[in-house]
Amino acid sequence: MSDMSGRAGPGFRLTGPKVLLILVAFFVTIFAANAALIYLALDSWPGLDTKSAYKEGLVYDQEIEAAHAQDARAWQVEATVGREGEDLVIMRLDIHDKDGHPVSGLEVTAAFKRPTDTAEDMTMTFKDAGFGGYVGQLAGVPAGAWTVVIDMLDQAGQRVYRSRNRVSLH
Repeated sequence: MSDMSGRAGPGFRLTGPKVLLILVAFFVTIFAANAALIYLALDSWPGLDTKSAYKEGLVYDQEIEAAHAQDARAWQVEATVGREGEDLVIMRLDIHDKDGHPVSGLEVTAAFKRPTDTAEDMTMTFKDAGFGGYVGQLAGVPAGAWTVVIDMLDQAGQRVYRSRNRVSLH
């Protein structure tokens, strides 16, 4: 028959200080693991989408006006993105006004932004290829998901067009 007295063995005795030590060690381990995970999470991505939300909030009405003006222009923009080799990205834009006439004389850039890490962001500049066509290339672009922000400035330096698209490069 077994001993039902609650003793674990002849040399082991569970006392109040041992229970307290086990409990404290458990919670110290949990707090240390949480602190390490929080540090690693904040170190890898701070969670900021913008450097100054306050400053961007001040120009919010101007952004809305620019979007309305862009819609009123009714430009037709066709973008083609391709790879040449492993890390060279070539992008072609064909831009026409609402009557189908080519739009030229613009300064065009495309910002390639990683959705999770701003350290890999890079900018492509375009050359006017004539007849509303613009061509740009950018080396060192690894495969993966990108947010591409295309900005077009007129000859006065005013932004006349902005497009934000999600692109997956293979």
